Amino acid sequence: MVVAVVRAGTPAAAAGLVAGDHILAINGHPLRDAIDFQFHAGDERLVLEVLRDGGALALALRRRGAELGLELVAPRAAEIATCANKCVFCFIHQLPKGMRRSLYVKDDDFRLSFLHGNYITLTDLDEADLARIVEQRLSPLYVSVHATDPALRRRLLGEPRRSAEILPRMERLAKAGIRMHAQIVLCPDWNDGPHLARTVGELAPLHPAVATTAVVPVGLTRHRERLPSLRGLRPDEARGLVDTVGGWQERFRAELGSRFVFLADEIHLLAGAYAQIYFTSAHANDLSHWSNPAAIAPANGDRFGGEMSIAPNGRIDVSFYDRSYSGNRLVDLSYAGSKDGGSTWSTQRVTPAGFDPRRRIP
Repeated sequence: MVVAVVRAGTPAAAAGLVAGDHILAINGHPLRDAIDFQFHAGDERLVLEVLRDGGALALALRRRGAELGLELVAPRAAEIATCANKCVFCFIHQLPKGMRRSLYVKDDDFRLSFLHGNYITLTDLDEADLARIVEQRLSPLYVSVHATDPALRRRLLGEPRRSAEILPRMERLAKAGIRMHAQIVLCPDWNDGPHLARTVGELAPLHPAVATTAVVPVGLTRHRERLPSLRGLRPDEARGLVDTVGGWQERFRAELGSRFVFLADEIHLLAGAYAQIYFTSAHANDLSHWSNPAAIAPANGDRFGGEMSIAPNGRIDVSFYDRSYSGNRLVDLSYAGSKDGGSTWSTQRVTPAGFDPRRRIP
């Protein structure tokens, strides 16, 4: 691992590290990548094996708090595990020619899934990869499922050489305590309808290890030469999907304590749905991984201009303008509160009557 930056006055600077150093091992553990560095750098006292200007050094570092005070050089494209699938909806295959080379890198790297939230198919993982995920507790991971029917998933992934069966791998990771967020790229006439119902229904028993399932519409460009024929969702299909998934959410909320399955904003917009206030959260120590946004108590009217606060006891309070009380004509002020981290919300109207903001604001 190559050091990119060492900040002054930090443990890394005190240990003598400088930009350009190659860190080969920590406390005798060889480093393969940034995840190995983070995993083995958690001890208070560290001995770093460093290569500098062709010479080997041993540097002692004593941790003071969470930050070591250094940044590592980002991996190069050649160091990223690339995707061997040929998904029928792959956006990389739909890019125009002549763009910068990095845009054409198809990653399917569990390390990037853990570090940056990239979605992976799990098809390219070997036994050593799976064992490492479990050993180093690389959680959460973001998994491109698309379908749980093995034959259908194999078609969607372009007939990969390795097995495309997804549930056994997800079940193994779930039993090991690895948290996952699933994704379904919805391709009309391929994995919608009963196929979607089967996929969601077979993922739900893995909750809470599979924390959420996101359904996103297939993205299509003009550059689909010699690719399988696909089409986008129609507005009537989007409206039906909103109703169907809404029913699933109510059932899952009763059974699992979570809505579990969420539609992308594009589907709601295509369905002609109203603007809503969405809530998402992340752990304070890891702001790189956010939960799927979920509408706060959706209603039949535009909701906008939200403001949020969090009480010392963890209660979440949100106020927003609300058109749902007047057939989307006038504006009211509403309040929503949650005592369970945003899973469920109670709402109430604050203003006694709606108002027209073009004339007055009470």
